[in-house]
Amino acid sequence: MLFSYHANWESAGGWKLELHTNERKLIFKPMEELHMQLKGKGEIVKQELKNEFEVNFKHGLYLQNKIICCLELIQKCL
Repeated sequence: MLFSYHANWESAGGWKLELHTNERKLIFKPMEELHMQLKGKGEIVKQELKNEFEVNFKHGLYLQNKIICCLELIQKCL
């Protein structure tokens, strides 16, 4: 299975995103923090984010908006 999605809007708790690979599980909870669990290990380790944009903005939001603005400028030039 390449992708599955589950949502329960009636449930308690906040947002969380989990990505599973063959070697690790990546957990964004809260969305501004990345935690990782390696295959065969029980420990979940918080990963330090080194990109100031990822710390100051939602993950990917700054770069996503930057790309959109650049694409709009390119389209205006064509």
